[in-house]
Amino acid sequence: MYRWIVFVHVLSALAFMATHGVSIALTFRIRRARTLEDARPILDLSASMLGVMYGAFALVAVSGIAAGIVGQWWRNGWFWVSVVLLAMMVGIMSIYGAVAFNTIRRAAGLPHFGEGRRPQPAIPPDLPAMLRAIDATRPANLAAAGLGGAAVLTWLMMFKPF
Repeated sequence: MYRWIVFVHVLSALAFMATHGVSIALTFRIRRARTLEDARPILDLSASMLGVMYGAFALVAVSGIAAGIVGQWWRNGWFWVSVVLLAMMVGIMSIYGAVAFNTIRRAAGLPHFGEGRRPQPAIPPDLPAMLRAIDATRPANLAAAGLGGAAVLTWLMMFKPF
């Protein structure tokens, strides 16, 4: 049973990384968008990946917790460091990635999320605000945080150092 849980964990992590990789690539690409016509397809493609990405992430979390329980890893420090690191990565990516893209979507006149992650209808586009929001993105920082965090998580799971 444990090996199957780990299999699901690794497979869902790969699915998450594949779909999230699209979002990271689009974060770099949107920096070149200077018109609404350039930005909207990028934002739509990014939004189209969210369902699969969040589904894969949920499966990563559930299977990781299940593997920790079934494998009795919850007694080890590396397991809890992994949980905390993953939570920190979610926070960082949400603040600097999801919030940034939501701000760009809103300024581009596309449906977006409001307070409490409630879906909001499109409002009239504001090109200067969209360009300011695009220019404020830092895709290299996001990619480094994501890849660095994934490297540490992989190291913790493979080597179980403590």
